[in-house]
Amino acid sequence: MAAIFSSCMMNAGPVLGQQPPGPPKPKSDADIIKARQTEVMLESNLVILNVEVTDRSGLPVKGLTREQFSVVEDGMPQPVSTFDVEEIPVATESGVPALPHAGPMIDLSKLPSLETARDSVRDHRLIILFFDMTSLQLPDLVRAQEAASKFVQQRMTSADLVAVVSFASTLNMVCDFTNEPDRVKRAIERLKPGEGSGLAGAAPTGETATDAVTSEDSSGSDPTDAFTPDETEFNIFNSDRKLAAVESIARQFRDFPQKKSMIHFSSGLSLTGVENRSQLRSTTDAAAQANMAIYTVDARGLVALVPGGDASQGAERGSGLYSGQALSRQFSGLSSSQETLTTLAEDTGGRAFFDSNDLSPVFERVQEDTRAYYVLEYSSTNGKHDGKYRQIKVAVNVPNIRVKHRQGYFAAKAFGSLSKSDREAQLQEAMVSERPFSELPFVLEANYFRADAKRLFVPVSLKLPGSDVPFFKKGEKEQAEFEFIGEVRGSRNEPVSSVRDTIRINLSEQTYQQVAGSTIQYQAGFLLDPGSYRMRFLVRENQTGKIGAFEQPLSLPDYSKERVKTSTMVLSALLEAARPDSSVPAGPPLRGRMLEAREPPMNPFVLGEKQIVPSVTRVFFAQQQLYIFFQVYEPGLDRQTDGPDLAVTLLFFKDGKKYTETPTYPVTRFADGLDRTVNCYFTVPLAKFDRGLYVLQANIVDRASQAYTFRRINFAVR
Repeated sequence: MAAIFSSCMMNAGPVLGQQPPGPPKPKSDADIIKARQTEVMLESNLVILNVEVTDRSGLPVKGLTREQFSVVEDGMPQPVSTFDVEEIPVATESGVPALPHAGPMIDLSKLPSLETARDSVRDHRLIILFFDMTSLQLPDLVRAQEAASKFVQQRMTSADLVAVVSFASTLNMVCDFTNEPDRVKRAIERLKPGEGSGLAGAAPTGETATDAVTSEDSSGSDPTDAFTPDETEFNIFNSDRKLAAVESIARQFRDFPQKKSMIHFSSGLSLTGVENRSQLRSTTDAAAQANMAIYTVDARGLVALVPGGDASQGAERGSGLYSGQALSRQFSGLSSSQETLTTLAEDTGGRAFFDSNDLSPVFERVQEDTRAYYVLEYSSTNGKHDGKYRQIKVAVNVPNIRVKHRQGYFAAKAFGSLSKSDREAQLQEAMVSERPFSELPFVLEANYFRADAKRLFVPVSLKLPGSDVPFFKKGEKEQAEFEFIGEVRGSRNEPVSSVRDTIRINLSEQTYQQVAGSTIQYQAGFLLDPGSYRMRFLVRENQTGKIGAFEQPLSLPDYSKERVKTSTMVLSALLEAARPDSSVPAGPPLRGRMLEAREPPMNPFVLGEKQIVPSVTRVFFAQQQLYIFFQVYEPGLDRQTDGPDLAVTLLFFKDGKKYTETPTYPVTRFADGLDRTVNCYFTVPLAKFDRGLYVLQANIVDRASQAYTFRRINFAVR
């Protein structure tokens, strides 16, 4: 078997970040920091701890010595090799900076080496202002900029080194660490919604109403090399990429032993793709290892929910407004957009700031939390590179104090030295481990279709950005080998179903160049009963040992309790020729060996001589056709024809308002070879669609039984 290459994505446009040849550019902040990173590589077993010691009233305890500290890792004492004290002044209550010394102006982008930079930041407070441009709407961005500018003008001291970073489709270092207020203020003012601002309003997964998502930074600064900006389609809906951007910043600055404070401005972090708990854990772990506390700020301020939605949104159809379901969804959407921000803050030692139009307290809290702490370094006596979690405990032999520090870290792993059996054991352990894996990012989408009277078939599509795949040359071919392993567990954490595959890819130079700027898609499937499950997938690249993980909950409906029984809605821009054998294991595009004893169902994506290749990221181009597909099961029968009598209308919403609507399509025949199953398949040209984010709603009326339902899904047009 071979992985599927999505030809439509290969030819869709240039690789994001590529530029035509031209004169060399001057070094940007990102270039300089990237160069600094490569100069000094810390030993993999070196551990840096920031330890805060306070008395009962919360005031810092000063004057402690190295001998008063003891560090234990997994029960084993660790000798402290380096001990330092950081004492940093804060502004007075009147807003006038009060400094015991007037330090020189510092700009890390102008320093020649990492060692010089590390010396320069001692006794300084490192603050990163992170602006998530993919969620900040214009009023929220203005509110965040005003708060940040006020901090710079009134509370920033010469001891505060501030960096400004923005994330749109790329990660941009707008301003490197500096204590020059004017430079920081100018960087903040340069942040403006760019041409990507039309991509706002993404919904959480699948079936719910819209929520703000994407704009684009137009500051003009070069993207940071530490974060590889892959295809734009991976950055629009996928919350993983937003979390990965935060993780990249943490790794970028972890060579500085001082405590870092990230102030994360956003309009909420909704799960616009599919929920992936693994990436969230990976981000918080990277922040912990880098001694970076994240202070999340919901720049929407005080949010008042209006029943039925405010004037910026169209009125909801159906009975939801009268039953309370509409308002319940509003509360659920708001809570969901703040839940991840809360997790980021609490798991990294920061704090979340919500429901306040005054954003200034976050800056006061950051300064207070970093005014005095101790820096301890030790080389772990455990030299194993096994990737396991190691617990840390720090004790201070002073009575009546409180000690705060990170609780542990995940050790590095050395893949090249593992034997074949060790590599297999590593993969099996990774399936059940809580350790996060995000070295090989990918996105995943799971759909469901009826397989028989009791079971559902769940096709799973995985998509990897080609820019993140480490190919290696062998002879005249570029090669890569992957292990795909997936597992579904029930509500009691019992294993229910699994899939396992090894994929080897051999490419010519020309095909390799296409794939490197495109995507690789793999698909598999499961047969499951109705119910709630947890699905976890791992992908390992077998040359370097890079592993990516994806986790998401899976809820499958009980069709016996639904009046109008439908599958999920699938969007695509690619049709392929169907093979004669269209069953799941052999019929592409569904790849992967299902470890099931039962007979597999027919491939639901096969329509006559063609089959649909699902779009995982649901990002399309104006020159493409949008293929829309779903199934309806056991509809009422028309008395005259003894067949179905369905009416389907497609509505497209943009920015909360109806953008366009199709005529009502009658669907009056069953699919060939399927028991009372109706294939609903439609084609919509995207040529007249403006660039931006859309919500597609399919209204389905069963005229024979006088029943109604609808399906919603979000997509973007580039």
